[in-house]
Formats: sequence, structure tokens, C-alpha cells
Amino acid sequence: MATRAEVLEKLKTAVAGGNIREAYSEFEELPIIDQLGISISPGVGDALAVYEVGEFAKRGSESLEEDSFLGALGNYGISALAAASLIPIFRFFRGARALKAAPKAEPKLLENLEPTKVIEEATKDVPVPKVEEFKPLSLDEQMYPGTMFDNKQIEGAGQVLTNKGLTSKAAKFVNTSKKLPNQGKAQAFINAIKKSGVPEGELRLLNVIDETGEIHPKLMSELEIRNPQGKITRQRLANYIKSNQQGALSRRRINDNQFANQVSGSGSTGVSAVKENTYHVRGLDRKKQFDHYSSIDEHRDNFVFDSIADFDLRANANLANPDPIADAARSFVGGDNLLNVARIQSDYAEELGEVATKNKNKQLDQIRGSSEFQNIANDLVDLDEVGMNTSFIYNSILATTREAPNLSPSKLKDKLFKDMLNDKTPVGRLYKNAADDDVDFESLDIGSLIKPEYFSDLIPVVKKAQADFPITPYVDAKQVAALKKELNTYNQNVPKVNKLAQDKFRIQNELKASGLTPNSPSYLRTTDELAEIDKQISDIFPEGVFTKFDGYTLSKADLEQATGRPFTESLDKSLDEIFYTTKETTPVGGVRPIIQKYGPGTPNERALKYFNEMMDNSDQTFNIGNGLFILKKATKINPDLLKGYAIDPYAKGARSDVTKFPIRSNFLRAVTEGKSGMYFDSAGKRLGQEGGVGYDILQTTYKEAENEIAKIIKELGKDPKKYVKKFETDNIDKRFEGTYVKIDDEIRKLVQDKGVDAFKDGGPVSIDNMLANL
Repeated sequence: MATRAEVLEKLKTAVAGGNIREAYSEFEELPIIDQLGISISPGVGDALAVYEVGEFAKRGSESLEEDSFLGALGNYGISALAAASLIPIFRFFRGARALKAAPKAEPKLLENLEPTKVIEEATKDVPVPKVEEFKPLSLDEQMYPGTMFDNKQIEGAGQVLTNKGLTSKAAKFVNTSKKLPNQGKAQAFINAIKKSGVPEGELRLLNVIDETGEIHPKLMSELEIRNPQGKITRQRLANYIKSNQQGALSRRRINDNQFANQVSGSGSTGVSAVKENTYHVRGLDRKKQFDHYSSIDEHRDNFVFDSIADFDLRANANLANPDPIADAARSFVGGDNLLNVARIQSDYAEELGEVATKNKNKQLDQIRGSSEFQNIANDLVDLDEVGMNTSFIYNSILATTREAPNLSPSKLKDKLFKDMLNDKTPVGRLYKNAADDDVDFESLDIGSLIKPEYFSDLIPVVKKAQADFPITPYVDAKQVAALKKELNTYNQNVPKVNKLAQDKFRIQNELKASGLTPNSPSYLRTTDELAEIDKQISDIFPEGVFTKFDGYTLSKADLEQATGRPFTESLDKSLDEIFYTTKETTPVGGVRPIIQKYGPGTPNERALKYFNEMMDNSDQTFNIGNGLFILKKATKINPDLLKGYAIDPYAKGARSDVTKFPIRSNFLRAVTEGKSGMYFDSAGKRLGQEGGVGYDILQTTYKEAENEIAKIIKELGKDPKKYVKKFETDNIDKRFEGTYVKIDDEIRKLVQDKGVDAFKDGGPVSIDNMLANL
């Protein structure tokens, strides 16, 4: 093999003669450092760059003609600056240009050929790529498409808004923040979004983070970064969030009302035009309880459902005995035409509640069955002066320890006595019941009966029971983290397995074309080689690994790297077919509007939207042609492997806040329809009519809904006290009892400008420190 000096001399001569192909073959055999030294030399380095781009493209074309898949992959990868080798990248950075004559200057090699010195010299004049100016998406583009009202849904009722869908808080922040840079680390962007008050539930829904709170594999794949510290542009993040809003949330009108009589029947006044809707959340984990709409496939797997109606306060004037609440509400709202949210209910929430109750009972059974708890109870029972109130004392000790097992025994005792004075706490309710049962109870010296060792003995028992039977109905975060680690390992190995599969595919085709018989030595050697590839694949992906995941994706970059050609050439539709694909729309005035499904954008941009939509599914592989399939990367853990429910985006502790979605959607509807207000039935009114007053979970649902109304007004920048008022009565007649919301011109303008978020605004938080890391 020639030395570096000899090769350089040949290259100089070749450049002078306009032909360096002959010398280049020897150049390729040089050690990497010698190649780098020649590459950065003036004149010759430029000539090499020009020659190399054309040479590798030519080799790639020849390889494809010879059906050598891997050869084409490698050569095209290098010509596209995507290969592992750094050499063509260095020469490309130098700014290759065609040379008409030999360089005038004598090429000079670096005296110091240490790798770091060579790299510094090769890249010192490389221009920093310019990041395009960020172009924020419009407010309409920040909305969840499935929550938008169309003409059919609002039935022509005086539209006053042009934007009629719930907005994404995450999209708002990325598109409107004045502090976010145009480019930065993906993880720093996510941290800044979290700091701004965007709930993690929405980030999970949008595939920005996964169940464990880490950056989502789908985001890394589609934004083409290798790890969370990879750099992305703000524009690509905004577009990614927008694309993931599609199908994330949806509200669906039920054409055949099934429970309208519960709203407009006996005991109702001023109610008309009852409508029922189901609300759906992507990836919701439904298992068993389908009490409502189970026969309608489109509505069966709902998150929550409601009944709404038009509500006219003027009907009160026609009553024999007008209700004072109606008059007071009319005065407060300043109008008669309201949207009545009469009923909010969720079979899914009942499922979660049943699981949580079951887990709680198991936890309590384990604690109460322990010798430590039995000793405490027996010790107290033996005290004659306690008598019938013994159960209050040891149950209060248990309740306090379960609530705060990490406190010291002395602090737990203090907490117990403090909670006794508040009948909204578990201990306070126990105390009140005991006092009501025994008039002499309050005279007992309870403090002297509770020993500190009762708490110290019970603390480890409670901690173990809580670990063995966590009350949450959701999956165990530790188990999710373990499976997430396996998912990451799987994704790291996908390129290795794809390469082996492509090797096998090539060898099989070459063997088939060779005409060798099974008895020939060459044939046997080749089959041994194929068997070795199979063994390597099974070693990387042992049996059962594919059952651990449920959801796969393939990025444009991964596909192009695997095929060596533009991603558009691997699609099942042409650019023209994708460009002119339309989505189904509702006729307006007898005419069906034509809306392009993947627009706006260039043909390639539309094709990318189609590609991303096509890739995000449960298929583990993608056919790249000629019978060759490549593996896709996993995006989701198989929920069947997890005990409990997959955590939903509205999860709140051990339950889900199912009221947020329908309340926010209906408030937006009331504004959109030009209503003067919104009226939400009280739990006493609605549940009393339906016989469900005793259901704690439904009482909680209505309380949360009442609170949610005030949160919306506050997010719009107004004082809820001026816009939200709850009216209650002790009378049996509760036709007008509930929470009323005033919608005036100021509120309409705010909703028009800001929109209504699908998730609660967490409030502005200083993010200067977070932005510094972008």
C-alpha cells in the first residue's frame, strides 16, 4: 500500500490532469488520520469533495441495478452525507467546488495529525446552519380537531365565534411564548413546557412524554433525534404537537337520545331540545363496565357522557308559584337563554372507583389482620372507662397513620387531635359520629389513652400494606419504568436487526440467482451464513419480545436510511394522490365542502403528514418493497402486561377528573351559540330526579364540575365571583337549583382571542432558568 506522501503526490498530478479516479482507490486504503490530513489540504481537498459526491452516487446507481441492497444503502448514504464515516462530511463542510485546473498553491499537510487537531482544522470555518424564523401556528391550528363544532352540531344557533374547538395549552405555549428560542434541546423544550403550567396529562396525550414522564419515543423518532438532548427546532415541535392533536380528543353527538326523559321529564321547567354527547380520549383503557350506549360502537368506549338542553328562565313566570331562584339567576346572568348542562356521568369513572375501593379494602384487611393492630385494639378494649367508644380511638389511630405514615409518632398524635376538630377529615367524622352516639364521650380524656407506641408499632404495618395494595387503580409506575427500559433497548436494537434482515435478504437473492445446487460446498457455506444471521437476530430479540409492546412507528429518516431513497418512493400512494385526498365533510346548504385532508403545504409536506399518519399503528413491520420488511420502532407498552388501568390524561390521584372535558366543551358551546349564560344542575336536583343521591362518586363528579366552571373564567382573566354563582334551596322543588355562569360580550371577546383550553391552565411560572438550558 502506498504511503500518504505517495498518494498525495499522485492526487496532485491527477488533479492537474483533471482525473483523480486512479489515485482515489489508493486514497481509500489509507488510515483514517492520513485520509483526514489529505482531505483538509487546500486544493486537493476541494477536488476530492467534488469527485467523491459524484463517485458515490454513481456507485449507488450501479449497486441498485445489480440488486445489491446493502451496497446501495451504503453508497447513497455516503453521497447524502448520512454514512458513519466522517470523511465526506469534513470535505463537504469545506465547501466543495469544481476545479478547472490544478491548484496553484502547494498542498500543505498538518504537522500534527492527532484526531482532535485534524477535526478542529477541518471544521473551524464551517458555517453554523441557519435556523429558519419561527412562524407560529394560528389559534385554529392549536385546537383539538375532534372538539370543534360544525354547523350540524350547533344546528345554526347564532354562531358568534370563528374558532369553535378546545385549544391545547401545550400548543399555545410553544406558539406564543416570547422566551422560547427557535432551536434547542428537546428535553429543555419539554421542561419549559412543564414549567409553564401545562399538565403532564396533556403532554402524555400528545405523545410528548410517556407514562414514566420521559420524552416519548415517537417524538424522538419523528423529530429525528437519538436522545433527549438532541436539538430540535421550535417549528418542528409545534407541528408535531399539532399532528398529535388529531384524534386525541373528540366529542360525538348521539343521534338517538336514550335518556332525554331524565332531563325534560317530570320536575323540569324551561327545558327543550335535549342533546346527548359522548366524549372520547385517545388510548383510554376500558375494561368491563359498559352500562350506557354499549350497543353503539361509535359511542361505547367513551370517557364520559352528558345530557344538555336549551334552558329558558322565562318559563318561571308561567309557574303558579314562581321560584325566587329563577328570578335571582335571571338578574345575575342578565338574560333568559341559557345552555343547561343537566347531566354528566362516566361508566369509566365508576370502573376506576370500584378498583380503588377494592384495593383500599384489601389494604385495610391486611392492616386490621396484623398482630400489631390487634394488640392496639385489645389494649384499648381492656380499659373499662373507654367502653363503647373504643372503636373510635383505634380507628382514628389507623386513619391518621394511613394518611401520613412518614410522620413521627408524636406528630401523628398531634395530627389526630387537630383532625378531630375538623369534621371534614376522616378522624373528624369518626369523632362526630362517636359524640353523637354517646353524650358522655366528649368528657373522656382521650389523650391519656393514646400511647405513642401505638403509632410506632403501626407505621411499618401500614407502609407494607400500602406497598402491597396501593389504592390507585392505575398501573404501577415501577413496572412501567422496567418495561420502558425494555422498550428503549428494543428500539436501540431495531437498526441492528434490520441490517441483519437486509443481509439475509440479499444473500438469499444472490444464492437464488447463482444457480448453485444444495449439494455444492458454496451453497452449504451460504446456508450456514444464513443460519448464523438467524441466530444473531434471535440473540438480540429472543422469543416473546414482540408481545411486550403495542404501538409502533417509523420515522422518515429511518425509512430513508434503510432504503437509500426518498421516503415518498416507499408510500402506497403517489404525491398527486395524497395531494388531492379529501376528508369527509358535512353538507352546508346542500353542498358538501371540499377540504384537502393533508393540506395545506407542498406535495412533500402533505406526503409527510400522510406518512406519519400511516406509520403510527400496531403493525410491527413496514414493507419497503420486493418482499422485504423492516422493523418499526415501538412507541407503547402492551397494556395487557400491566396490572391496573393505563393512566389517562385527566388522571387525578387515584381517580380521573371526568368533568373537565365536558364542562369546558359545553362552556365553549354556550359562547359559540350566543347564549347569555350556562346553567349546571346541582347534584341534589339531578341525582334526586334519577334516584342516585347516595352515590358518593356522583356527588364528587358534580362538585368537581362546579369548581371547573370557575376555573375557566379565571383562566380567561376574569374574577369568577362576578361571573359564576351557585344557588341552593332547602325546598323539595329544586328545578332551578345549580350553578349559573354569565356570558357577556367581554367573555365572548376573551374566548375569541384566547380560546378555551381542554386542560386547566396551571398558571404562568418563571421559566428563565429552564430556557437557559435550551
